[in-house]
Amino acid sequence: MRCEPGFWMDETSGRLAPVIEDYLHGKDLNPDQIALMRAYLRQWIEAPGFIGPEIADLRRRVNGLISQDAIDMWIYDAVEAGADPL
Repeated sequence: MRCEPGFWMDETSGRLAPVIEDYLHGKDLNPDQIALMRAYLRQWIEAPGFIGPEIADLRRRVNGLISQDAIDMWIYDAVEAGADPL
């Protein structure tokens, strides 16, 4: 069983890296890119190595990431909780 989250840089389909790079460069994400980003963030925060009340809240909220603004807020909160997915 894997205890560490999968990093976006290690993903092998080649689909995720361009989305993350667009996000990091401040580009607007389309709905398909948002869905891919949400899937990545879901697998990231579900890693068993993350614990604490803030992590539980992030896990509850991850499926509601349906906009870029929601992703922005979620990532900010993740970083504050010590779980930087980027």
